[in-house]
Amino acid sequence: YALIGLVVAMAISLVFTPDLIRAMRAPYASVMHDLGKNENLIVLDVTGGFTTYLKVAMGCGVILSAPWWFYQLWAFLSAGLYPKERRYVLYAVPACTGLFLAGAAFFLGFVAKQVLYFMLSMSSWLGMEPMITFASYLQFILQLTVAFGLAFQTPLIILGLRATGILKIETLRYYRRHVIVAILVFSALF
Repeated sequence: YALIGLVVAMAISLVFTPDLIRAMRAPYASVMHDLGKNENLIVLDVTGGFTTYLKVAMGCGVILSAPWWFYQLWAFLSAGLYPKERRYVLYAVPACTGLFLAGAAFFLGFVAKQVLYFMLSMSSWLGMEPMITFASYLQFILQLTVAFGLAFQTPLIILGLRATGILKIETLRYYRRHVIVAILVFSALF
């Protein structure tokens, strides 16, 4: 059933894929315009546009069908859970989804353009002419969107560790500064 839902969602997303591609190109086009460079992304082979179109449609299908296949997974797993455990999951899933979407929106709305501007202006500063393929641009944007979505799960992870007793409040208070520095270092490296 989950696979059928994915196929249906992907078929529906084929209609909206050109709009999604334009929206995904917008930060790149804006940065390249600001830098006075060519705003076009390139493809390196005959099937480049077609395969990119299908990849975007598939990604959109996965996102659109996620509630359905999460429901299928939940229907399978919930039979083995106690009522208290089911209640935790029912609270965690919407929070997890909301935090992931907030992280993705934060990246796409505020961070993507600055990251692109820095990376592409660095190339120009080094005397290199950026010729970016749409496939590599798409991979870059999707990886960082997912990374930001996952990074926004940190409060739930800490809450879960706290609820299970693995992490104590005193430990959180004591290592707060260390964790902040580690997060900043990890973010800079990532």
